[in-house]
Amino acid sequence: MSTSYKVDLDGRPIFTDPDQGSMLVKMWDIGPTKPLAPEKPPLPEGKEGTPAHDLALIEFEGAIAKYKADLQAYGQQLRDFEQWHRNFEGPYEITDHSVNVREAMQNDPERYFVSDDRLPNHGLPKGRKPGKWHERQKEVRAAESRARARELARDPVFGHQGAQL
Repeated sequence: MSTSYKVDLDGRPIFTDPDQGSMLVKMWDIGPTKPLAPEKPPLPEGKEGTPAHDLALIEFEGAIAKYKADLQAYGQQLRDFEQWHRNFEGPYEITDHSVNVREAMQNDPERYFVSDDRLPNHGLPKGRKPGKWHERQKEVRAAESRARARELARDPVFGHQGAQL
């Protein structure tokens, strides 16, 4: 089955098939979860100088190297977490192809949720509300849409004057 579409002046496809609704899906990105700090390995036990203690010390040194690497990764995850929350200030809505939405939700089910206007709070988890960035983007898109409509209305070919034959 093929999908037919037209392209608007900005090059975005305008789908004419009835399956358009199944192609594009809205989802919420509520952001990454706060990372958990790694646990520091316990000090080796036993009497110092014994083979059992020395072996435990060697294993401890390996565990400390892993702990340091985990701590560095934790630091980067924490910076990314804080940066996301500074940028978006809460959940925001994304419109994407259904296959991408499904993949995102499978990879991180705690972060992504399908948006549904029929549900309370549009499908966001209880107690969550859209972030400030989401609200600003809605206002920007609405203003762009109004400006585009005014521009097209003045255009002699595509506007209302072009409809006169």
